[in-house]
Amino acid sequence: MHSQDSAQIAQALFDAFNAHDLDRLEALTSDGFLGIGPDSPDLRMGRRGGRAWAAAYFTGFPDSKWTKERIFGQGTAFVLQVIYTGTHAGAFGGAETIPPTHKAVSVPATFVGIARDGKIEDLRGYWDRLLVLRQLGLVPDGS
Repeated sequence: MHSQDSAQIAQALFDAFNAHDLDRLEALTSDGFLGIGPDSPDLRMGRRGGRAWAAAYFTGFPDSKWTKERIFGQGTAFVLQVIYTGTHAGAFGGAETIPPTHKAVSVPATFVGIARDGKIEDLRGYWDRLLVLRQLGLVPDGS
């Protein structure tokens, strides 16, 4: 796979997320997909794991959106940098469900992935979870 190909997969991920298209997101992941982020105490595994992660965001933040900052591709690896925005209007948080606060969040996020044969095999998300909790009013801002 060429770097252009991995960058195209990152662009497809970006487009599918912003379209809230769970079928397309699932189709982008391999059967052995592995994903993790700061809000996931465990690994998201398999195609359904990635789908479940996105579905949780779409439920908790129905207006979820990524604004693209940049995409890099090198061989099978890609980096997708975005600004995530959304309004907490639905239950969110899995076992420790956070009731809707109706507050907006905006946080920079970076996704580092491995894509082979047109499918994402590994995706790691990095963002400031504390910033999100502060914006939701769940943690004092420390000022």
